[in-house]
Amino acid sequence: MYQHSKHVEQKIKQVTSVGLSLFNFMLCLDRDRQYYFTMTEDELAKCKLAEPGYKVCTHQHTLLSTLTTVSCAVTMLQRKNSLPSVCSTTLVRLSNTVWTQLNNNSWISFAPHPDIMTVLCHNSNPVDFRLKGVGKLQVYQGCKGYSTSTLL
Repeated sequence: MYQHSKHVEQKIKQVTSVGLSLFNFMLCLDRDRQYYFTMTEDELAKCKLAEPGYKVCTHQHTLLSTLTTVSCAVTMLQRKNSLPSVCSTTLVRLSNTVWTQLNNNSWISFAPHPDIMTVLCHNSNPVDFRLKGVGKLQVYQGCKGYSTSTLL
């Protein structure tokens, strides 16, 4: 069974967040994080769900050792407090909170500065969520999220 991740998020020096894009590939790791391989989203769709976050796939790829193979994504998972030199980097300065939709109304946010997301649901009082750094927000069906620069 392998756990998959399309983006690897990493906090560095408690100030900056780094997102590693694997483009159209998924990084698949065994439970012990000793072996990995990559696959496309189409290949992943053919796998069977074993339990939430884990899928079983027919073996089509060579397994690579996380101990002996140099990979930016794997190295970032192993060394959680630094950006490995094997990674290509681009510096982006963000002034507003960035939102990425996961599925339905589940969102990942990166707030470079403190921000507030107000969620308004039918027949309920608005609820303010304070954002800073990386976070995840689930907005229930029929609800809307409002901030100074975003509508979810």
